[in-house]
Amino acid sequence: MVGLAAGVVVAQREQANHEKTIQKRREISTLPDTIPAPNGARKVEYQASAVAGKQQFVGVWSTSASLLNVANYYYQILPTNAWQVTSTPITNQNQSAGVITATQENRIVYISLQRNQTTDITTISVAIPSVIPAQPLETTTKGTRTGATSTSTKIAFIANTGVNSDFQNILNLIKNEQADYIVHAGDFDLQSNPELFASTITTTLGEAFPYLYVIGDQDEPYWNSDCFNQKECYTTDMLNRLAANQLELTLPNKDTVQENEQHTNQFFDTYALDLGAVHLVALGLGDFDTSDSGTGATEYAPFITNTFEKSDASVKICVFHETMFEIQVGNQIDSIGWKPFEACREQGALIVTGSDHSYSRSKTIRNYPEQIISTIWSKNDLLRLEPGTSFIVNAGLGGANYSLQERCKPITAPFGCQGEWASIYSINQAAKPGVFFIEIDENQPTKATAYFKNTDAQVIDTFNLSLWQEGAPLTEIKPK
Repeated sequence: MVGLAAGVVVAQREQANHEKTIQKRREISTLPDTIPAPNGARKVEYQASAVAGKQQFVGVWSTSASLLNVANYYYQILPTNAWQVTSTPITNQNQSAGVITATQENRIVYISLQRNQTTDITTISVAIPSVIPAQPLETTTKGTRTGATSTSTKIAFIANTGVNSDFQNILNLIKNEQADYIVHAGDFDLQSNPELFASTITTTLGEAFPYLYVIGDQDEPYWNSDCFNQKECYTTDMLNRLAANQLELTLPNKDTVQENEQHTNQFFDTYALDLGAVHLVALGLGDFDTSDSGTGATEYAPFITNTFEKSDASVKICVFHETMFEIQVGNQIDSIGWKPFEACREQGALIVTGSDHSYSRSKTIRNYPEQIISTIWSKNDLLRLEPGTSFIVNAGLGGANYSLQERCKPITAPFGCQGEWASIYSINQAAKPGVFFIEIDENQPTKATAYFKNTDAQVIDTFNLSLWQEGAPLTEIKPK
C-alpha cells in the first residue's frame, strides 16, 4: 500500500468482503442442532448445500478413528417442510433414507446421500476434513534441531506471502533456521486456493510440520471448514498438522476444540495453544468496530485475559492480522481497537501483527494507546516482558508486495513519533522478504533471543528479552 488514498480503497474493499463473510457466519450459526451425536459419536461436519432449488442440511457424526469406515457414520437431514431426523449407520447398501457412498481425496472424505423425496432425487455431498487422519501422517519430533535442546522452542512468524518464488525462499529460510513452528499472521496465498498453499508448504516442510494459520482479511472466504470449497479450506490443513503433532487448541468459552465439536458449525478464527514454553493466542478479524462495544473489546480482550491467566508459560504471545493506525508505520487504518492490545500488555505478552507489508519492532511499551515506552527498559536491544509491559512486531514481509514507511520518519534511526520504534524495514530501507524468529529455552526461563532475517541471510534486527517469573517483583512503573 503506497498511499492514503490507495489504503482507503483497499480498506473499503476489505470491509465489503468482511461483511459478506459475517453474514455467512450468521446464516451458519443459526442452523439448529436437533439431535445429540448418537452412541457418543463426535460431530465432524455441519454443512449446507442448495440442490435442485431446495435447501438441504446434513450433519455427520463418526465414532471411528478411520474416516473411511463408513459403517460408523451417522447423518441427519432437514427436509424443506419440517425437521425429520434420521440417525442410522451409513453403509453402502440401499436404506429407506437413500443410498450412501463415501470416497476420499487429499485427506478429505466426501459423503454423498441420494435420497428419494416423492418425485425428485436429491444428492447431497458433504466434505469432511480428516481431523483424525485416515492414514497416519509423518510426525515431527521437537528439539531435533542442530544445537537445540529438548527444552528449546524456536518459532517463525510471517505474514502476507502469496505463493511465489519469494514464499519458497521464505520456507527455505525457515527450514534452514530449523524452526520448530511457523505462525502465519494472515494473508496466505492471496489466490483463494487453500489446496495450493498447503501443498507448497508440504513440498518443503512435509505434511506434518506444525504450521499455525491466523486469519487475515484476504483469507475469510476459504478459512473455515464450512467454506464449501471442493478440495479443502485453510483450517483443514491446519487441523491435520495439529493432530499430527498432538497439539490441542483452546477456543473461546470452550476448554478444548473437541468440546466445541471441532468448531465446524461456528466461525473458527480465535484460539489459543501451547507451543513448548510459549502460550499463544490468535485472534480473528472481528467486526471492524474499534469502540468499547466492538468484538475486540467485548470478545477478544476477555479471551486474552482469561487464557493467559490460566497459563504459566515463560513467554506469552498475541498474534492477529489487524492493527491500529498509531502502532504501525504504514497506512493501515484502525481495525481492532485498543482493548486487545492493552489486554496483551497487562498480561506481559508480546504482540505480532501482519497487516502492514513491512517489518517493524517497537521498544518496550507500557501504554499502547498513547505509545508510551518504558523508562526503565528503554534500550533498543533489550526488551522486557512482565505484567504491564509488552512490545509489538509487525512481521509483514512474507513476499507479497512491500509497503513504504509512511509514519514516524525519518527513515533512519532514531525514528520519530513517540520514539517507540527500535527497528523499521520497509521499501524505504530497501526491504527484502524475511522472517521474525524467537527462541526460548525452558532451562533459561528469564531470557530469550529474537531476530529478523531476510532471504539473503542478512540479520536486519536482533535483540534479547528479559522475562518475568511468577512471584518475582515487577520492575516497571505503571503509567498514570
